Amino acid sequence: MKYFLNLLIFLFFVNINTSFAQKINSKFPQDYEEVSIELLNEEYWFTHYDNKNIVLEKQCEQIIVSELTYKKTKKLWIVESSFGGLLGVDSGQWIGGLYHIAGYGVPNLIKKMNVNHLHITNDDRVLFFDINYGNGKSTLNEIYQNEDTADLEIEKILNFDDLPTMIYYDKDGSFYVLGKKNIYRYIDRNLVPILGINIWKDIEPKSVVQDSKNCLIVGIRGGILEIDINYKSLKLFVKKK
Repeated sequence: MKYFLNLLIFLFFVNINTSFAQKINSKFPQDYEEVSIELLNEEYWFTHYDNKNIVLEKQCEQIIVSELTYKKTKKLWIVESSFGGLLGVDSGQWIGGLYHIAGYGVPNLIKKMNVNHLHITNDDRVLFFDINYGNGKSTLNEIYQNEDTADLEIEKILNFDDLPTMIYYDKDGSFYVLGKKNIYRYIDRNLVPILGINIWKDIEPKSVVQDSKNCLIVGIRGGILEIDINYKSLKLFVKKK
């Protein structure tokens, strides 16, 4: 019970609405211009370009851009699965947990772990990442219900030599993971890197959508990235002055 009370206190603080500041709307690509991808380094970037967080949204086939001074990092995920509600918590060094929520009772701890990107796939599988901040690695896992015992169990799908910052399913159902080191596509129980080594440069995406050319458009701090999956290329855009 003490652990659960500590969890409630933690959830209260991480759920305080801290995404704030003036919201300025523009359109991509109309209001943006391409610049050299080589400019995407901290020393140059934060002295020459605005470092607002770029949040993208698809509206009637147009990509609308919002600029936020601060965007809260997500620390918990709640999904309603075929075997009840599930709560995933990432508490960083405190270690979070994966919980089963049955009815109106107290959430039942399945396992202490740092859960990220808990979600339900199009074919009703429940997937999530278990994060190890100490070594910068993680695992992709599936939650399922044991047919004999009715217990919820965790199966590891793969080891991931990176930390996921965002996930995305395109219109064809392909599963992408944006990590600290690269962007990956899930193929045959593997996360296959798309870009060349050292191109991604520890980018932290804030949002992602798909454009009419099937490129992934990623909002970052101060700019927008266009990722051509077929040609494995990356372009950088900033707002026109």
